[in-house]
Amino acid sequence: MSILALDFGQKKIGVAISYFAQLTKPFGVYSRKEFLKKVAEIIKTQNVTIIIIGLPEGKVQDEVYSFGAILEKNFGIKPFFIDETLTSQEAQKELIIKGIRRKTRKKLEDAYAACLILEKYLSEKNHEKLTN
Repeated sequence: MSILALDFGQKKIGVAISYFAQLTKPFGVYSRKEFLKKVAEIIKTQNVTIIIIGLPEGKVQDEVYSFGAILEKNFGIKPFFIDETLTSQEAQKELIIKGIRRKTRKKLEDAYAACLILEKYLSEKNHEKLTN
């Protein structure tokens, strides 16, 4: 069982994955044009059973919900949406601390933001287990 997290952007989508709800890892960044083909491959090869999509504030929310509906229709997995406020900024900071060069940071930022979205989801799920 794997959990896939997505950081949905205007031009590209960051992807992170967690196996058995344990550690998260950045998986890649894909253009929106190639994404549906790529996500089909990822879902199949990584045995994805849960999809988490970062939900931004503002006008883009409707587009993200529509994207989630497309994923559900195509792959039969109803996505969960989770607030992604400041994840891109946090991802940038994390990459800077790791000493990653600016050019490389730009390529990795969305995947690291997806990791933060996934970590937030897992943290909330663990909190629910502890309080129930």
